[in-house]
Amino acid sequence: MLESYLSVGDDLIFVRHNSISPERLTLLFVHGLGDSGLSFAEAFEDGRLDKFSLVAPDLVGCGRSSVAADGDYSFDAQVRWLWMLVERLELERFVVVG
Repeated sequence: MLESYLSVGDDLIFVRHNSISPERLTLLFVHGLGDSGLSFAEAFEDGRLDKFSLVAPDLVGCGRSSVAADGDYSFDAQVRWLWMLVERLELERFVVVG
């Protein structure tokens, strides 16, 4: 499992991931409120998922990600950050897993 901090807008998102490849379908894991991407740690150990790119961010304000620069933690704000992350990682084919 790899770990990265990515700048998304005015915020930093901490992301757990494997090698991301445009040839593979990406599984984008989204944790619940008050949790972190660690809730999907077992996915990185499951050999059956080796054929996928795996991405498990800590939502802004959660885990190792930054607090929201604008103080907005609404559902809409979280969706905006996730879309910015998708664009930043250039994910074209992905499935959201919650």
